[in-house]
Amino acid sequence: MKPQNRAPATRSVIFTVGMALLALGFPLKAAAQKPPAGAGIPIPTISIGTDGIKINLPRPPTGPGISPGGPRPTAAAPAPPRPSDDTELEAFRRALAAQATPAQVSDYLSLLKSTRTVISRFEDLRALLDQQSASAEWPAKKVEFDESLKKARILNKAFVEGFSESQKGALTVVTSKLIRADSRLVDQAKALDVSVSDLTTKKGDFVSASHRFEKAFTDFREQQRVLGEQMYALPDPGEEQPLFTMPASTNSVTIGNQTIAVRTSSAISRTSTANFDGLVHLQMTANLGDLQQSVTSILQSQMAHSDPCGEQVTIQQAMVGTSSPTTDVWVQLHFERWACLGPSPSKTPVEVIEANGSITVKVTPAVDKDGSLSILTHLEAVEATGMLADMLRSGPLGDAVCAKIKRSFVTALQDSLNLSAVLQPMRPDSATIETAKFVRDSNGGTLALALDGHLRLSREQVAVLNGQKSESPPAHETSQR
Repeated sequence: MKPQNRAPATRSVIFTVGMALLALGFPLKAAAQKPPAGAGIPIPTISIGTDGIKINLPRPPTGPGISPGGPRPTAAAPAPPRPSDDTELEAFRRALAAQATPAQVSDYLSLLKSTRTVISRFEDLRALLDQQSASAEWPAKKVEFDESLKKARILNKAFVEGFSESQKGALTVVTSKLIRADSRLVDQAKALDVSVSDLTTKKGDFVSASHRFEKAFTDFREQQRVLGEQMYALPDPGEEQPLFTMPASTNSVTIGNQTIAVRTSSAISRTSTANFDGLVHLQMTANLGDLQQSVTSILQSQMAHSDPCGEQVTIQQAMVGTSSPTTDVWVQLHFERWACLGPSPSKTPVEVIEANGSITVKVTPAVDKDGSLSILTHLEAVEATGMLADMLRSGPLGDAVCAKIKRSFVTALQDSLNLSAVLQPMRPDSATIETAKFVRDSNGGTLALALDGHLRLSREQVAVLNGQKSESPPAHETSQR
């Protein structure tokens, strides 16, 4: 066989390539060039390989906002997903299932009243520590405190156990927190019993244990409040309608050698919740800005005494905070102890000790069982050394400073927040102050005390507040009364 001549095949390939390029209308050098940036539609390219000749047509750009004619403005980001109808419906069903019945609302208010009684009995115990008759009066006061705590816990347990099956399911989380708070309260109450076995030698232990009990009880009350909100057992302030606003009044109060002004405002609102027929919300606020500004002078005048042969305490500086719901009072002081030596007619005072220190006292407002206001003080921190530190932590000097601070707050508030005087025009069927807390005044940023409570008024009493004549109630309301 004769060898084949391959030359014509080579010319055929060259001819084919040339004809393809002419047919496309592109020069040969176009295959090796890239289109310039921003030149519009990319140019096709040609490649030759073992698998033949290929014409590479560019793919159109892809991606968000891209079309064959070029990029388009990017579309706006999609709106955030909204809860599905099923989710909203489930939340509505849960709220409906948790709602309290009228009987449960009454039981809940009684429950809150029992917790206020515990606070009152607890304060009676702490007040005994500064009295000479503490040992004699302690057993009876302790029994009253134990009984009030026991009653509050029994009412709380009975209230939770009285839930319907739907309420148990809807309130599982909040009732679990309330039960845990109750358990912690029991533990701290037992620790309180251990610390008071001997008031003479364990006074400091009782102060520490009482502070821990107070924290546990505050958490217990907070979980009760959350439960009431979940069950709509208290009016929602966001749904209240203004009913009556009493004119603001300013009282002048003298504390020590300082006269301060306390501005008080009050308001009554009516809730739109159907469960609260005749129940209105009472709010009272007392601004304590003057007390903040004058607290140094007030404490200086209360602590000042001239005893050249004894202890001398000078208040150098004091400040009242604006925290909520409790506040702190910081006091910086100078302490000296002198002793007089020599014969009686000509005793010469000699300085025995001199030191500087500071203390921080926590001030907490509380509501007693009769609706009156109490001020609780607790020594939070001491910055001092040696004998002065001991005198401030567990000695008479620290007690004296706490007592003067308490007296200053009580004197400033006792006449300004007079519930009987405020409610005299309406003579309500019942009046209950639920909570007391320190707040930051929205106008001047100073400290203020806010009281929240409830009144039960008849239609005639509401009409008196509005300055209107009494209207005859509808027939169905008359039949219910």
